Amino acid sequence: MLVLLGHIVVGNETIPTIHSESGTTYFPFLRLGYEARSVAMGGANAGLANEIYGTMGNPAALGYLTDMQAMMSYKPVILDVRGGSLAFGMPYKKYGVLAANVVYLSHGEISPVDENNEPILGTLNPFSVAANISWSKLFFNSLSLGATFKGIYELLSEGLVSSNDIHRVSADGLAFDLGAQYKTRNSRVVYGILVRNVGVVRSDYEGDQFKKGLPISYIAGISCLLPSLTAAFDLEKTVDNFLQYKLGLEFNIYKDNIFLRAGSNIGHSDIEQFFKNIRNTDEEKSDYYKSNWSMFSVGGGIKSKIDDLKVYVDTAFNFRVNRLPFGFALSMILVF
Repeated sequence: MLVLLGHIVVGNETIPTIHSESGTTYFPFLRLGYEARSVAMGGANAGLANEIYGTMGNPAALGYLTDMQAMMSYKPVILDVRGGSLAFGMPYKKYGVLAANVVYLSHGEISPVDENNEPILGTLNPFSVAANISWSKLFFNSLSLGATFKGIYELLSEGLVSSNDIHRVSADGLAFDLGAQYKTRNSRVVYGILVRNVGVVRSDYEGDQFKKGLPISYIAGISCLLPSLTAAFDLEKTVDNFLQYKLGLEFNIYKDNIFLRAGSNIGHSDIEQFFKNIRNTDEEKSDYYKSNWSMFSVGGGIKSKIDDLKVYVDTAFNFRVNRLPFGFALSMILVF
């Protein structure tokens, strides 16, 4: 399961079996969606005024935060691979908003074997973790700029182990995200741009023959607030994957307290293959793998108030291709 997560999951749960550059980056866990609102909306968040969720999306979204917020999330990925995140953000008046975030992914439990494929006592628990510091500031009441700085560490355990020694493999790196969001005068339309995971791999995995980089992404998005509806759309190009089209909808079904969401993430290669198969005869049609696991997502959210404490709870269900089990994400925000 460890090797699967280390070399197959990228992007919005992408399976890199098509793109010519797939498998050329480290730390694919950085691009898994951990907060339920964006997951339910197909991953479209570059133009969403997402406040504390901006620590995992566009850091410019933090610029609209006016109160202290804490966030926690939980996401089972597949089988016993599970992730989550904790974040805290605080506005500092004229200095902007400062936030901290930790993202963690457990790759499950591995039972090691020796060179003869005989089991060794004990188990390994490989994991990935990123510690992030974000800053954002709102200028002229309409333009928000933000940055997130990341320290990344990943412990893997692939390769043979001897009967006397467990061979561990790890890597670490430093990266940053830069983002901007611009609100129109009526605050109904927000434009967003974002570059994510720019930096260096400080230490490679021991024994890796190929030098790899970080999973850099370039994203542009827009969100539009209509009566009882928010629509969001992103274009995302990652260095090792095709251009992705992300569309999300959020329905305000009861007084800004109850929300329903839906979204989809489609790769440019999926669209090309779809129209190619339409044009071809039955004999010429071919099977192909979708460029990511996701078919579509749905979810919901509830906002409530307990004394002076506001509580937001968001959920998401991601339906996948090839009969894979659906994904799930749960997030909660506390506003003080």
